[in-house]
Amino acid sequence: MNKTTKSIFAIVLIILGILSIIATSLNLQVTMGDTEAFLAGQVALPVPPILTWGLNLVQIIGFLYLVFSEKFKKTNLFWILLLPVGCIVLGTRQLLRLNKSEFD
Repeated sequence: MNKTTKSIFAIVLIILGILSIIATSLNLQVTMGDTEAFLAGQVALPVPPILTWGLNLVQIIGFLYLVFSEKFKKTNLFWILLLPVGCIVLGTRQLLRLNKSEFD
């Protein structure tokens, strides 16, 4: 991959992480705001679970690709525990790495 494709991939990973954080916070507001109504099925989630699962799956695939293809240290795999934040962090690291190699 060339540098442009790598930077676009990193930006997409950052955007997916941000979208995942927004979707999770929206769903948490509904579930924590009126727990009884949610458990009784009277209130639906604003973000469907299939969309949340899809975001997470794409993030995991992109995350693992970035760690293994760009020769990041394997210790970065612990970020998978905090998936949205980890995608933002590794995407930012990739952009910084590409920017640094541009000036070298």
